[in-house]
Amino acid sequence: MERYTADGLIDRFVAKYRAGRIASVIHLRRILEASEAVRDARTTFIHRLAEFVDDETLETRAAFDEFVADTRRTQSVLRACEQFVTQVQRARIEHVVENRHEVMRALDDVRVLVHQLLDSLEGEDPTAAAEQERR
Repeated sequence: MERYTADGLIDRFVAKYRAGRIASVIHLRRILEASEAVRDARTTFIHRLAEFVDDETLETRAAFDEFVADTRRTQSVLRACEQFVTQVQRARIEHVVENRHEVMRALDDVRVLVHQLLDSLEGEDPTAAAEQERR
């Protein structure tokens, strides 16, 4: 980025905004989100940032979504897990009498999915782990 002064960068961003390649100034946050999300891919991010600045036709989403998508997906899963745990705890499911077997089957499906996901995240083959668990 040494090619540009601070004013030069601002001029480039303004030109992209006027060209409709930055839909909203709020989208500039995507650059910061991407920067924070790519600790391991810093070089790739720096090249993409330079490409974004140089190419007036490149939109913020096209340039930076790949860097923040994983972070957003992770946050979404964390929220879903927290909500699930909270809802199941509030339901006091241990006192269920009616449809007990249906509840047990549904929770078993959750257990299998959780084990598959954990195995996958740990690097194991989820199919082999699921088969081993059933034995």
